[in-house]
Amino acid sequence: MRDDVLFRAAARAVSNLLYIHVGAALFSYAACAISFITAILFLIKDRVKIADFGVATSVLVSAIYLFLDGLSVVTRGVYHVVGWDFSVNQKIYVAEKTPLLLEVPDLGPLLFVTFLSSAAMGILYLLARDKQELAIEKSADRTLLVSVGLQALSLAVLCFQIQNGSFTSPLYQGSFKTSFSAHPFEVTGLATGLVLSLILLAIKTWENPIRGFLPDTAVLDDLTYKMITIGFPLLTLMLITGSIWANRAWGSYWSWDPKEDWALITWLVYATYLHVRITRGWSGRKSAYFSIVGFAVVMFTFLGVTYLLPGMHAYAN
Repeated sequence: MRDDVLFRAAARAVSNLLYIHVGAALFSYAACAISFITAILFLIKDRVKIADFGVATSVLVSAIYLFLDGLSVVTRGVYHVVGWDFSVNQKIYVAEKTPLLLEVPDLGPLLFVTFLSSAAMGILYLLARDKQELAIEKSADRTLLVSVGLQALSLAVLCFQIQNGSFTSPLYQGSFKTSFSAHPFEVTGLATGLVLSLILLAIKTWENPIRGFLPDTAVLDDLTYKMITIGFPLLTLMLITGSIWANRAWGSYWSWDPKEDWALITWLVYATYLHVRITRGWSGRKSAYFSIVGFAVVMFTFLGVTYLLPGMHAYAN
């Protein structure tokens, strides 16, 4: 009886640690996201060239489309979804950790053309920035509009196919369904790319009103710093509670799991930010760029690691 009580108390303690760990992760990432937004607003207010935003947006969006489905869009022109068993609400597996891949007709070429439009936009903005020619910048602006339209179409077609499509596999007979639960990162990635492109389009359209509306650069720089000072202790709490929970659940404080490694990298990035900010007085554009890089690491830790580097934290598999 006493052993049973102790076991239940230990189970509750482990469960509470997991809640704290997940909560600290979510709130720390939220603080980092706000610091990213304020850093972007700082750069806008500080009159960074819009072409620079165009190049950065192109790189991010192109990377999203390039890595979709393990480069199959580029190499074979075929996009795949994962079969979903609605009776048990999980992916269909053909072997251990090997999901059933289904071919989606016609979506691969659309995603590839969207990738090309985003890449072309970045090249044109890069040329416009270097050559200072208005004609090239206008061509880049038109390509941005095309890219936004294609991204919206790609996201809509993907969502429609996931919701309503029935697909075949070259290895098995019959047709299979899929689900949004099997593709959280693909849908999130396309939506993120579209939002970034829409933000760039809004900046291009209302550049002067946006700059006039924003507070001073000193205020935005200070907000970026304060958000990171909030997020960093939460990242620390996330690592501590996560390691304690891992020891109780898996028998080791640290297993060098990809999620653990990149969480530590994220912590080190923001620790470096605070170090150079406090000791070397980094502020302004240096601080903003550092915050943007930090949030890129956060997004890779939150989404990219689970999708590209599955391990013990691969909760989406």
